Amino acid sequence: MKTTAFLSALVALAAVGSAAPAPVHNVFPVGATCSNPLQRKEWRQLTSSEKTSFYNAVKCLHNPITKPAQLGHIAPGVRTRFEDFIAEHQRQTATVHYVAHFFAWHRLFLSRFEQELRQCGYNAALPYWDYTIDTANLLGSPVLADFGGDGAFDPNADRAFGAMGGGCITSGPFSQAGGFRNISLGENTNTGYAPHCLTRNVKNLVGQVWLNPGREAEAVAKPTWEEFAVTLEGGMIWDTLGMHSGGHFGVSGTVGDMYTSPADPLFYLHHANLDRIWAKWQKQSPANLFAVGGSIKPRIQDLNPPNVPDIQMTSWFPINLGVLAGIEGYTTVGRLLDTKGTVPAGHLVTGSLCYEYV
Repeated sequence: MKTTAFLSALVALAAVGSAAPAPVHNVFPVGATCSNPLQRKEWRQLTSSEKTSFYNAVKCLHNPITKPAQLGHIAPGVRTRFEDFIAEHQRQTATVHYVAHFFAWHRLFLSRFEQELRQCGYNAALPYWDYTIDTANLLGSPVLADFGGDGAFDPNADRAFGAMGGGCITSGPFSQAGGFRNISLGENTNTGYAPHCLTRNVKNLVGQVWLNPGREAEAVAKPTWEEFAVTLEGGMIWDTLGMHSGGHFGVSGTVGDMYTSPADPLFYLHHANLDRIWAKWQKQSPANLFAVGGSIKPRIQDLNPPNVPDIQMTSWFPINLGVLAGIEGYTTVGRLLDTKGTVPAGHLVTGSLCYEYV
């Protein structure tokens, strides 16, 4: 019974046939031992050459010549491999947010993106942004500056919490001036061709309230998986934003679009930081490492999710990246719990990850 759903998922993928993209080999293949984990560092710990390599790898993925899109049959607007990731996130948004498998799904999503970066010459691990360092002045963060800073002033953008941007970013490697292509895929739920720039509308107050060290400590101190996960992910209203929603809302603009937020490369650093906090919570006790629970039915219905049954997530619960990652993107929660590849008792296949946070 435990493996039936997972096997069904594999069969479903096989039915896609030639529509599935050619696989990129896992950094940590099935059956291997994680003896040399990738070292995920805070952005400021990267060398100048590593930062440049990251910029170039993202641009490589967002080049229709070197890395053309493979998910055009799902989202007609995509033109590049970078946009394939946006499209898959857009497609699954309603069923992978505000659910028990939120963190596991995004852990898989980030791992896949990390592998794709390495196919474009980036040999370091995916970096993260520890914005608790910048909570007093998010707008003045050197990490944000390296990614182009705030957007230009847009008189039509919201001015909530003192925001003064809202328009396109005009400097840095991911601006038009820096040679970054417009995003071809539409915003929100629009899967069509609708080119647009990356925008930001930074809100310092959000960072001060929701991205401070106390919020991280609050989440990490939670005694159960469900309490931890709900606290860190947060919700959609001010009183329950949490660090996940707070990070998206604090930067706003493109990354504030729940469906297509991966269009801003900062998305990956934000979610890597959330993944780091999860790993930190897992390290607190042996029981935490494989702790799971909670419902797969979204606890917030604002995204109009399909009719998902209210059942509890277990380590056998299947999650996937659709055709984004081919058969390698179909796995179970249990294979994603330990970033160094061990799995809960009873699982016969090794984990699919091999990295750590430093």
